[in-house]
Amino acid sequence: ATPIQLDVTTAPSEPSLDFDGSNDVVIISDNAIMQPPGNFTIEAWIYPTDGSAHQRIVAKGDGASAGDDSGSIFWDTYDGSTGLGLRIGIANSSDMYTSTPASGAILTLNTWQHVAMVFDQGVFTTYLNGVAQTSADLLETTLFDNAVDWSIGEDAAGFNEVFNGQIDEVRFWHSARTPE
Repeated sequence: ATPIQLDVTTAPSEPSLDFDGSNDVVIISDNAIMQPPGNFTIEAWIYPTDGSAHQRIVAKGDGASAGDDSGSIFWDTYDGSTGLGLRIGIANSSDMYTSTPASGAILTLNTWQHVAMVFDQGVFTTYLNGVAQTSADLLETTLFDNAVDWSIGEDAAGFNEVFNGQIDEVRFWHSARTPE
């Protein structure tokens, strides 16, 4: 397959989605188009204004408890103590599995940054400005296999892990994109 290139050279201009860290969320109804059968990429530009942990960028379900959210995924800002890292988490029917380790404090507050989550051949990788940060094998085989809505800026289930800042140009691809 031919690699698809990510353009991470130009930060977005106004307007963007502005999240106040309180109650703002964009809901995308569950549908077959948003349930890829194989490799995929989700990318966005983010402008975090708060270093709090667990700020959802994109989610399908809330990932808060095992069993009821089997197949759910979340992508948030987290590094073990602050919100300046990136992490992908997966919920399965028996346990919560965080598929990528927290990246460490790599995000910069009050600055536009391009972030991407790539699933390729069973491996999740997080990217910041086109550079791979963390990756891990995916143990869950029923990814997206639920009727829960997608959300931007908070969990669709309202788990109150809200984003504080701006998010722009969220894109969902049915292929594993590369930075080359």
